[in-house]
Amino acid sequence: MLTEPESYLTLFQALPYVMMLMVMLFFIYAIVGMQLFGNIALNPNTAIERHNNFRHVGQAFMMLFRYVEDLICLSFKKFICES
Repeated sequence: MLTEPESYLTLFQALPYVMMLMVMLFFIYAIVGMQLFGNIALNPNTAIERHNNFRHVGQAFMMLFRYVEDLICLSFKKFICES
């Protein structure tokens, strides 16, 4: 049985691998999003504008991050995303 400090040490040792896995998944989804949605015309009157698109890898990462953040806020609205 692990003591509490040993458990935290084991957790922090595994954290970089979890983060690398998340970055790899985001990268794969960003590339797929660029292939599927990268050629959609930008229109400032709709949601597909210069800040919300899959034209470049950086923009695709930001779009995915915003989407995941919104999912978290919707899931835990009463706890963390109160205005």
